[in-house]
Amino acid sequence: METSDRTQSIAQQVRDTIQMRPSLLDALNMKIVNYSALARLLQEEIGEGSLEAVKAAVIRVADEISNDRALREEAVQSILKDSKVRLQDKIGVVISPIR
Repeated sequence: METSDRTQSIAQQVRDTIQMRPSLLDALNMKIVNYSALARLLQEEIGEGSLEAVKAAVIRVADEISNDRALREEAVQSILKDSKVRLQDKIGVVISPIR
C-alpha cells in the first residue's frame, strides 16, 4: 500500500470514528477540543498511522463540520427570513414560501 493510500485510509478511519460519536462531533463543532489529545486517543483506537496524520485528519473533519454547519445555518436563515410564524391553538405554525 502506498503512503498516500494509507494516509487516506487513516483519514477515513478517523472520520468514521468521529462520526460514530456524537459527543465528539459536538465538541468539534463547539471548538472545545484539544486536537493533539483527541488525535492520541484516536490513534490508540485505530491502531495505526502517525500522530501527525491522525491529527491532520481530526483538523480536516473539524473544518468540514464547521463549514457544513455554516451552510445549513445560512440556508435556514434564508428560508426563515421570508417566513411567517403564528401561534394557533398553542401550536407554532411556520408558513414559508416555496423555493
